[in-house]
Amino acid sequence: MRAAAVLAVLVLTGCGGGGHAPAPSPTASAAPAATPAAPSDEEAIAGMLDRRAAALQSADRRAYVATGGDRVAVARARRLRLRDVEIEPGRIVVHGARAEALVAVRYGIAGVRGTFQSTHRFDFVKRGRWRAATVHGRRGRPPWDVATFAEHRTRHFVVLAPPDVPVDDLLAALEDGYAALRARLEGGRLQRRYLVIAAADPAQARALTTQIRGLDTLAAIADAALNEKGPAQAVSAVISLRLVVVWSAYATLGGEGRRRTIAHELTHAALAGSTSGRTPAWLVEGVAMYVSGDRRPAPPHPDLA
Repeated sequence: MRAAAVLAVLVLTGCGGGGHAPAPSPTASAAPAATPAAPSDEEAIAGMLDRRAAALQSADRRAYVATGGDRVAVARARRLRLRDVEIEPGRIVVHGARAEALVAVRYGIAGVRGTFQSTHRFDFVKRGRWRAATVHGRRGRPPWDVATFAEHRTRHFVVLAPPDVPVDDLLAALEDGYAALRARLEGGRLQRRYLVIAAADPAQARALTTQIRGLDTLAAIADAALNEKGPAQAVSAVISLRLVVVWSAYATLGGEGRRRTIAHELTHAALAGSTSGRTPAWLVEGVAMYVSGDRRPAPPHPDLA
């Protein structure tokens, strides 16, 4: 660069037979750059939640904690192959250095169709910059906010289970049930791969789900999020679909009981997009019992003898 500058000077002074170079014409001074407006509190909170989602998907502990996130939760998320993580606020209400909003957390699991969502009220606090302070609600939490889960993959299932749960029998039962159901069902359609979460006990199952009752007595349940339309409440889209296995109850079943339970819930999963909000519950349960081979006829009344 220095040699080029010297050459330029020689060119300017070497031309014109020793005359003086003309004085440069004055140039107008550059206008000062406009200072970008500072983001509003609402924009700052939304941007912070975008960074929180990116940190969660990449399992960046430092970045996640900087948004007010729990370092234990992001360590748990590292064990899962998350995709398409989004954290999106609804209307944000700001009160000075505090704010609140309903926030939707959406995520996918690699290899499983659909997006899973939970919605909770977030409280935010501003200390220099905005951070999440409190997440309200104990039910419908994403897996990393509930417990540590290890990921197991088979041809047709991704199973999240506590590290100390022996899942080999469950994996085999799931694949056997999938094969049996595909051979039996003429209507309905099985997805290529399902998400299965093995909750250690009913308390974990409640934390993972919303508005599902009777978990103290269930061994497994199909948990679906559907869009319905029209007067018939026909299913227009299956947003997400998973099986939740309550391990403490499932483990007490014999081999036949486990097989029947898995087939029953997979039937619900396969027919989720083919039923409607007006399909009677007794019919839905009856089909699942029939396909799974669950025969429970009432004993004959003594008078019939």
